[in-house]
Amino acid sequence: MPVTPRIMGGFFLLATSICAVSALTFLHPGTLLDRIWSFKRAEYASMMTHAVWGGAGFALLALVFAATAWGAFHRRRWGHELAVGVFLVNALADAGRMISGSFAEGALGVVISGAVVVWLTRPGVRALFSN
Repeated sequence: MPVTPRIMGGFFLLATSICAVSALTFLHPGTLLDRIWSFKRAEYASMMTHAVWGGAGFALLALVFAATAWGAFHRRRWGHELAVGVFLVNALADAGRMISGSFAEGALGVVISGAVVVWLTRPGVRALFSN
């Protein structure tokens, strides 16, 4: 198998794991897993006011990322399109961060997401996902 689907699938498997653990920290707080938020305590505390919704959101993202990983590993066209969509949504969210006051972080996110979208939409990469 070409390296691109493996990289893409691996990235989305990692994202699935991170989102699944994050969902657990909101749906079942007070465990050792809460330590993953030690570097963003304020954000965690803020999100805990809506823990069920945050947990559900992260669980939904984990499902989307798991499907994207499966689609990438199996070189499905829909997996490729889902990956492009995920990175486009991420770029839009980062653009929103730029507007809301986190300009440097948002700009970096837009550049990185944009670069990934450009890479994924190259004809040679798209051709790897023909099913």
